[in-house]
Amino acid sequence: MPHDQGDWRKPFAVFSISRLYLHDALGFPREQVQDLTDADMERLADYVAQFYEDVSPLADHVRFITTLILSQLQPTDEDIQRCDVCDTWVATHEVLVGQTLYSICDKAKCQDAVAAVKGQPDAQ
Repeated sequence: MPHDQGDWRKPFAVFSISRLYLHDALGFPREQVQDLTDADMERLADYVAQFYEDVSPLADHVRFITTLILSQLQPTDEDIQRCDVCDTWVATHEVLVGQTLYSICDKAKCQDAVAAVKGQPDAQ
């Protein structure tokens, strides 16, 4: 089932420049930063944006990071196994009960069933 996708046009800010950023993060003296006009700040923002397009295309970085995040969200074929308790194909993890290794999912009923079996003296 897909996650709530929200508004596809909703922007998520990547970077902004403020006088506070110039002072606190980059260490420019307060006296110099306070001399910058809004027009100077706009020009600075335009130069930074142009730099990312000319020297280091932002789209390449976004593509790489998005691929990385998606790979962490989607289980691989190795992660998908049949749960020994509920008998469904899901992401599982292995649990040792006695001398038997079981693949179980994260559903509460499956976790509870394994915990109950592990609590039995002959399963230890």
